[in-house]
Amino acid sequence: MMLYLLTLALPAVGVKLAQEKNQHRIYYQRDTAGFSNVRLQFETMVAIAAAFDRELVIPAPSSIAHISDPFQETLVWSPGEMKNVIHFTVLSDHPDQSHPLCPPGSYVLDKGLEQVRLNELPADVDWCFRLEQSRIRHFECLSMFTPEQQKIATTAVFNGLQFQEHWIETARAALRRLKLRPGAFVAAHIRQGDFQVQSTAWSLSSVYPTLQEHAQGQPLLIATDDEDMKVLEQVRQHVASSSIVATNEVLGPSRFRLEGAITDILICAMAGTFIGTPGSSYSNSIADLRKKMDICKASPLKRAPMALIQTQTLVRATRWFNHDRIDTYTKKQFPAHSYIRHDIGDFDKITDFAAMDHLKPKVCQLWVEVQ
Repeated sequence: MMLYLLTLALPAVGVKLAQEKNQHRIYYQRDTAGFSNVRLQFETMVAIAAAFDRELVIPAPSSIAHISDPFQETLVWSPGEMKNVIHFTVLSDHPDQSHPLCPPGSYVLDKGLEQVRLNELPADVDWCFRLEQSRIRHFECLSMFTPEQQKIATTAVFNGLQFQEHWIETARAALRRLKLRPGAFVAAHIRQGDFQVQSTAWSLSSVYPTLQEHAQGQPLLIATDDEDMKVLEQVRQHVASSSIVATNEVLGPSRFRLEGAITDILICAMAGTFIGTPGSSYSNSIADLRKKMDICKASPLKRAPMALIQTQTLVRATRWFNHDRIDTYTKKQFPAHSYIRHDIGDFDKITDFAAMDHLKPKVCQLWVEVQ
């Protein structure tokens, strides 16, 4: 096994830093939607903090949709990796750390981040981004960056946002208990939940042909927000996979906690073929992670602190259920810099990491080369 252990050529700064002289801060109001919408917002905040060399103030824990635990970003992503790419402060819910959303004297953005142009934000004060202006924005589509800042932003998101090691170990343990091997199974995210009452409502029967095409005769893992898991039994009746399982079998009550959300993302990312639900930001999170894995595999410079084994011979592919049933908005219709929002039909806005500096090392969690 070859394991690359290169050191990132990035400044190391500590958690809960005192504000440095002349370094201003970024405050933001956390999204209240599901984990993947929060992830999208946080990537953008990290990107802006890195590009403008500002200290990011991470809000105190709060409730988000679909997860019972109080949420804070440092519960998911490694502070040790984040500190290599940005300065940041973590607020607690302790009374002595109570903090107004927008401190006096800060610049409060009064329009969406996608409308901010180059050099428009004032350089000499703190910035504050409210929920309405910062949620469901994608850092690759912002117009506020120079080309060099876009490189810094993209590298910061790619390298700095790495899942904490205990989440990796939880996913590995779940995979073993399900008797699945990385790369040797098909995973499908079948979104039910609020999609059943939105304009994108669709019949479960529409997913069967895609599952049959890609999972016939192979182990199939189903990730779903269907509370009573009726989806699993229906798929078993219509898809001729060698086995059909779901993580609820090993997670139990933790399925609807943060542990369940992250475990499903990591396991689906490790699948040989992943099939996502169009319009779901959760499916997008999985596809984004798989994109990072592809970049890591192709890069000669990689650092793998928490690698999961995946053999070179296994083919990885990302597919989508037949999207004819919903209106879709793709990058071709709305190019970067002219359209930014993850609208409900925008299944095609997967992070490209196109501005990555390919001459710099990359942190690679879920891939290690096996000789």
